Amino acid sequence: MHDILLAVLDKERFKHDLFPHLLSLNESHGSWALRAAALNAEGITTYHGKEWTRQNLEIFFKNYWNNGAHEYSWHHHAHLINQLEALLLAD
Repeated sequence: MHDILLAVLDKERFKHDLFPHLLSLNESHGSWALRAAALNAEGITTYHGKEWTRQNLEIFFKNYWNNGAHEYSWHHHAHLINQLEALLLAD
């Protein structure tokens, strides 16, 4: 179970670190295809090491943005990550 939670923590950190960059790309690039190409040109891959496509980037962004509350709080997400990390380190 501990290993599963560590994997969840790692993936959540990945999403948390990438999201501000995606917001910036949304402002500077007009389509998901252009945003995916920009990430690939920068050498930024998906969590599993694959190149971004229009489809997987749009799904990633929309799933992350629409977290059930229909809003996104970067600071709240950081707080949740820190709480999970504290629980794992307490073991």
